[in-house]
Amino acid sequence: MIKRKIFTNLFLLSILSILLTSLLISLLYFNNSTETMKVNLRNNANFIADLLNVDGYSVLEKIPNRAKTDRITIVDPSGKALYDNRKSVSNLTDHSSRSEIIQALEKGIGESRRISDTTSKDTFYYAIKLKDGNIFRVSRDYPDFIKSFLASIPLLALIAIFVTMISLFLARRQSNAIVDPLNNLDLEQPMANNIYDEIAPLISRISDQQNQIKLHMTELQEKQTEFNSVVSNMKEGLILLNQNANILTINESARSIFAAEPGNYLGRKIFVLHRSSALQNLIESALEGNPREDVLTIDGHHYQFLVNPVSAEDKIKGVVLIILDITDKEEAEARRREFTGNVSHELKTPLTSIRGYAEIIHNGLVKSEDIPSFSGRIYSEADRMLTMVNDIMTLSHLDEDLPDLRTETVDLLPVIQDVSERMKPMAAGNQIRLIVDGENFQIKGIRQLIDEMIFNILDNAIKYNRPGGSVRIMLNSDANYGKVRITDTGIGIAREEQERVFERFYRVDKSHSRDSGGTGLGLSIVKHIAKIHRAKLELDSQVDIGTSITILFPKEQLASVDISLEPGLEGSE
Repeated sequence: MIKRKIFTNLFLLSILSILLTSLLISLLYFNNSTETMKVNLRNNANFIADLLNVDGYSVLEKIPNRAKTDRITIVDPSGKALYDNRKSVSNLTDHSSRSEIIQALEKGIGESRRISDTTSKDTFYYAIKLKDGNIFRVSRDYPDFIKSFLASIPLLALIAIFVTMISLFLARRQSNAIVDPLNNLDLEQPMANNIYDEIAPLISRISDQQNQIKLHMTELQEKQTEFNSVVSNMKEGLILLNQNANILTINESARSIFAAEPGNYLGRKIFVLHRSSALQNLIESALEGNPREDVLTIDGHHYQFLVNPVSAEDKIKGVVLIILDITDKEEAEARRREFTGNVSHELKTPLTSIRGYAEIIHNGLVKSEDIPSFSGRIYSEADRMLTMVNDIMTLSHLDEDLPDLRTETVDLLPVIQDVSERMKPMAAGNQIRLIVDGENFQIKGIRQLIDEMIFNILDNAIKYNRPGGSVRIMLNSDANYGKVRITDTGIGIAREEQERVFERFYRVDKSHSRDSGGTGLGLSIVKHIAKIHRAKLELDSQVDIGTSITILFPKEQLASVDISLEPGLEGSE
């Protein structure tokens, strides 16, 4: 483009210069040729006049034919034409009024310029008075400027062609001289370029602009890095879509939620991650400008989708999806509903019994000697109900996963021995032997909760045991776990029921549980306390043989300090 402009400018400038120069030269040439013509005409006229004065008019016959150039006329003093080498004198008018004739009669020589009446051309006249008194006049037409200029056009055309070629050459050379340094500019360091002074301000502006761009890019990169850091560390899933539902941004949490295979999903439809009419409806609604939210289930997990449109200049530009994992919340809500139903059912039984016994006593339907028996039953049911309420409160506290109790280094063996001592009266009443054996180890935990966990397991081991049976508590540790195993010789648990014994209000032998005052919450409390201490529970049971529950505290939960056992701890009963 710049070469074409340079060529056009050079060509037009050259042609204009040629035309103006040609016109000027033509004018100068015309003026010069006019003066030359006059001088030549005067010289010829004077020469012929001298011949006429010496040899007479016979000289006219000897003069070469000049019809194409000079016109010769002889006029007498009265103005009558006596001779003309172009026209018949009979056709010529009176010449006495001609300026050159008048001058010649008066001064001997006269000349003038006018349009000829005979030829209608611009003509120069020169007259000389002869010795005999007649006037000898010679005339010649002025050169035609336009004809002279038109005659030069072929030459001008040749010159124009030559100039065009020269212009092309100069345009290419000049444009290269201008463009090459521009093409070789080091835009990374504009001020280091050695280039024309005329474009130094432009280079300075480019440098300033580039510095601003670099600063802006740095700010954008910092913001992008910050954005990526925030997005990548979000537990919530985040997806940004354009107006065509193509993915612009997706974080790892969102990939994990959709179980996306490795690959680049940018620019692809979101529906390659998950195809469902519910998700499609959410996105379509957001693209219409309506924020939406809904709960979708994906691979057994519950997710809350918050879908909002992104607008700019009153136009929807895309959609932002925030995905929250509410599985625990949903399951907790389900457990709460189940728990509420179970609590209502479990409390209804003792309350009904208490109300029934109290109503019988109130109506005087009980003999006086039977009142202590009925009162004992009311007390027993109330005590069982109070135990259940206490267990419910304990579970409610543990459900928060953040009990307001102090974590400390706990020696397991002293805790277990203390619980065993408290349980001995109950064990003795059921004719059960308690045996504590093994080596002490320490864990980082909450003493009260560990005490509660051991107590509940021992409570079940005694309640569901046989007279003359035993309960053994064994402690040991290895490289991976600290272990507490509690084994009884009780009624055992059927295999099909073993997975449910840690559920709330679940009882293997419901009639026996009620008779023994069980609430069905003990092992559920054990499960929660184990979870708080990151411990695992293992259950091994056979019907009519007994049950073994093992608590495995992981290595990271064990205290680093190794405390030697006091003599006599092993094998205590």
